[in-house]
Amino acid sequence: MQGNINRHRPLNVLAIRMQANGDVWLTLPYLNALRKQLPQGSRLHFLTRAETAPVPVASGIFDKIYILKGGRSTKRQRWHALWLKKRLKGTKYDVVIDLQNHALSRQIVRSLKPAVQVAFDKYSPRPAGVRTQAALIAAGWQVSPDYDFPGRACWRQEGAALLRDHGWQGEPLIVLNPAACFASRQWPVERFAAWAKRWVDEICSNVCFVLLGTKQGVARLRQLKQRLGDCRCIDLLGKTTAAQAWGILLNVSLVLSEDSGLMHLAWSSGVPTVALLGGTRSDWARPLGQHTFCFDSGAFACHDCMWTHCVWQPPPLCMSSFTVDKVLAQCYVLWEKYEQRTF
Repeated sequence: MQGNINRHRPLNVLAIRMQANGDVWLTLPYLNALRKQLPQGSRLHFLTRAETAPVPVASGIFDKIYILKGGRSTKRQRWHALWLKKRLKGTKYDVVIDLQNHALSRQIVRSLKPAVQVAFDKYSPRPAGVRTQAALIAAGWQVSPDYDFPGRACWRQEGAALLRDHGWQGEPLIVLNPAACFASRQWPVERFAAWAKRWVDEICSNVCFVLLGTKQGVARLRQLKQRLGDCRCIDLLGKTTAAQAWGILLNVSLVLSEDSGLMHLAWSSGVPTVALLGGTRSDWARPLGQHTFCFDSGAFACHDCMWTHCVWQPPPLCMSSFTVDKVLAQCYVLWEKYEQRTF
């Protein structure tokens, strides 16, 4: 909904995205572009949850970040929102961009009564990044993703220092990330390992693989580390915060990942990313930009099934179709194009 405001004067703008990690992180290049288009003296605020806040804080985009407390409990979130709305009303927002668009965020927007309010399209079969961009365009700004975050240089140095502390000697880095939640979206660990060994033998012997992760997916990442054998590997499993992981990603040349928050953090930071999506809805979750490539299940009648387990066979039928040869070839294309990237 459009309102009558002068976009050439300083504005107070609030963006809302509360969950989940990947969905919050992919909004950042679009909100960064908005930040750079706002008139001097404007304020850009962000509302999210504590779990998803560290990377937005590190990005340096926002003048203020509000935290909705209550963890993942809807009931506790509602109680805290009552208190939070009083604080938000202290800033008379000209524009509120609701990138969550659920009952609680809509309630908060109504209480603020901004001159302009827009909401994220939750249902159309388009990638989340495209729908985020569409919401900002509806608010009156023509934006394209901007990966040059204010906090980028600082956190890249932080990531480099952490990597050096764990043995990095300046060689090219590749993140391998078999961390999808569900079996229908998991590429066999042995294929990740075979891919890595082929890469070292055929493309770049002077490469170091990086393993990142928290509790989710750690078992498969540990299996991968064992299978990598003599390949150089930096194990940072459970040793980084989300912001530190972002800083590490800013130093890598390539990310090969299943559907996960880390995959979204990589591509939305401008890092060359090859995604293996399987049963995920690729029309919603696919990474965007010329620095990405997505292997999806579109060739199968059961594509984008969103099942937790494949009903046809283990490993999943669609993921089995992503051969090491196919994935290696596509990764090499991005490697050749972006190894010396400047963004």
